[in-house]
Amino acid sequence: MARKSQDVSIYRIADEAGVSVATVSRVLNRRAGVSEDMRYRIDVLLRKYNFKANYPQPRSSRIAVLIPDGYFSTYLREAISGIQEYAAKVGLSVNIIIQSQDGSSALEQVRDQQCAGVIVLLATEPEYYRDLGLSELPVIFLDYAFQVKGAGMIGHDAYNGGCEAMRHLLKLGHKKIGLLRYNYIKSDHLSRLNAYEKMMDEAGIERNPNWIMCGSAEEHYSPRQSIGIILMNHLLDRTPEVTAVLAMDDLIATGAITAIHRRGLSIPGDISIVGFDNYPESSCLFPALTSVDHPISRAGYLAMEAIAKALKAPTSWTLPHTILPTSLVVRESTGPVKNFHK
Repeated sequence: MARKSQDVSIYRIADEAGVSVATVSRVLNRRAGVSEDMRYRIDVLLRKYNFKANYPQPRSSRIAVLIPDGYFSTYLREAISGIQEYAAKVGLSVNIIIQSQDGSSALEQVRDQQCAGVIVLLATEPEYYRDLGLSELPVIFLDYAFQVKGAGMIGHDAYNGGCEAMRHLLKLGHKKIGLLRYNYIKSDHLSRLNAYEKMMDEAGIERNPNWIMCGSAEEHYSPRQSIGIILMNHLLDRTPEVTAVLAMDDLIATGAITAIHRRGLSIPGDISIVGFDNYPESSCLFPALTSVDHPISRAGYLAMEAIAKALKAPTSWTLPHTILPTSLVVRESTGPVKNFHK
């Protein structure tokens, strides 16, 4: 039978755990400076003795949003907008935490800020985030397919979105279709690449490896639009026969449009182009960009909603593993291939 909380002091907890009173206090107050193993051991004792501090414990309303170092994009803006929208509704605050370069883990950074939950955007190295799933904190990843035990995920149907974009181009008579992609491959980008290859194969079109342009490792932190200009120029130099292009995202597509215009070519008269993500600015390009709508802001909203539910009812909350649908938004950047007749 568990003892009443007043029968056990913080000194007893500390003595039995073999730690200092200050360490037990850090655990009670959600402060950093305690290893996860030690935190778990102390939590076991706190539950065993039904120990409650005789002073009000702080209930954090801070939710950490982890982003990679040196990178801020339209994607992050859209995701954070959705996160903040729901946070404002329920009185939670958003703490942006940039990935540390001093060797600290994601969990150490979150503990240092005394955050009650975590949303991870544009996840990089899996090991940096692994400890998050081992904590008692509710953790949600956006658009991240690596399995992190104890964490939830909200993603989008990148594969079907890529297939829909390719079907659109194929129906317009395009057979020589290029693909512009980054040097690195995230899981959703891999799905878009797979969709490109699958749809070309189903159409009976022999894929030319020169139709796929990949950025270099050195370009990783370059503006995405600049990468699009470089890749489109390479594609036009090596394979001028292409009549359409699928870009890995709208930022690459924006650069590609610039490169095409500089060559004196017309869109979609000479080359059609499709992007992915459907950023708000994409409808303002010239011509307006056909793009696959990726509900980024909605994903951020749902991630914060899940965190809020976990904080309100931690014992009945279940980790979300949600895939949001995508849809093609057709605009002026795509048209029939020259001399194509339905």
